[in-house]
Amino acid sequence: MKKLFAAVCTVMSVATWSHIAAADDFATGIKVSTLGPGIEIQKRLSDNLGLRLGVNYLPISTNFTADDVRYKADFSWKNASLLADFYPFSGTFRLTGGLFYNGNTVDVSATPRGDVRIGNNTYTSSEVGTITGSVEFKNLVPYAGLGWSVGRGSSSDWSAGFDLGVMFQGAPSVSRLSASGSLASDSAFTTNLEKQRADIKSEMESYQYYPVVAFTLAYHF
Repeated sequence: MKKLFAAVCTVMSVATWSHIAAADDFATGIKVSTLGPGIEIQKRLSDNLGLRLGVNYLPISTNFTADDVRYKADFSWKNASLLADFYPFSGTFRLTGGLFYNGNTVDVSATPRGDVRIGNNTYTSSEVGTITGSVEFKNLVPYAGLGWSVGRGSSSDWSAGFDLGVMFQGAPSVSRLSASGSLASDSAFTTNLEKQRADIKSEMESYQYYPVVAFTLAYHF
């Protein structure tokens, strides 16, 4: 997945750069957002239309509980975006739509320190061992939002942008959970572990509509 993400980002960046490098009106910028820090290339086509290409990366960790099991969730947010901006009043306000190549994944793991309830039974820590699994989302997802670009079209070489939108990354897909304890291959235990997988999927459902809040500072050439 990481190699595919890097390849997509490289191809998109090279293709876009080759198109806009000869143009007079383009900009490069840095972005800070709820998808992580990143870089962005901007191309203004007219007073009412512009294009943006960006990449970002954000590793974060958090915890959640399913049944009695406390899980660590390691989020790896990595995306490449191609966005079209429409300025309905030829001013600072814009409406934005586009696509994200979505490489977002979540690795989940848990090592119980005592007895825990999983599914319909209670198990000791030695019976469970360490539980691991992963969560993925759709690879190509739509985005819709609005924003403002201050300094766009002025005599200044700099502009600042603000975006507020939603990335529709779809329902999460949770891989089959595995455990390293003494009951790892026990059929009753694996059945209950499958119920745990459903609980994890439910915990991750809220991420299918991911809010995007972003601030960009760009230099215009």
